Amino acid sequence: MYEHKEILSRRIYRQCPLFLLGWLAYGKLLVDFLHTNTLNSSVVIKPDADIIFWALIVGNIFMGFLLSYVFVRANVSSTGAGIITGAILGFLIAGSYDLIEYSTTNVINLKFVFVDTAATVIMFALTGAVVGTITRTKPTSST
Repeated sequence: MYEHKEILSRRIYRQCPLFLLGWLAYGKLLVDFLHTNTLNSSVVIKPDADIIFWALIVGNIFMGFLLSYVFVRANVSSTGAGIITGAILGFLIAGSYDLIEYSTTNVINLKFVFVDTAATVIMFALTGAVVGTITRTKPTSST
């Protein structure tokens, strides 16, 4: 039962930084890159006014649960472990999804795959650092 409470509480810590980093990376820093490297971007990328925010929030909650589950099972309890675990997860999730999308659709190019994967690795590593720092275990005193 403790593990379920741990996953729920850590999910909140993961969801907030990941959501904010996603907004910063994709909504502000990489927006021109996305339009340049997404084929027919005027059709594929929605304007801010057309974004379905409930689905965006639910998607981030699902990702928060995934990260929480992995971080709890991997016993991530330090900043360094959070960075490493987050970076590995970001690489595997984005790399696999982007390569599959690149190989099966005409939506993105290979440059997009590399940049999106790198951005996701950074976002997940920073999120892992936040969570690892917050959930850091206190050293036990030897008496």
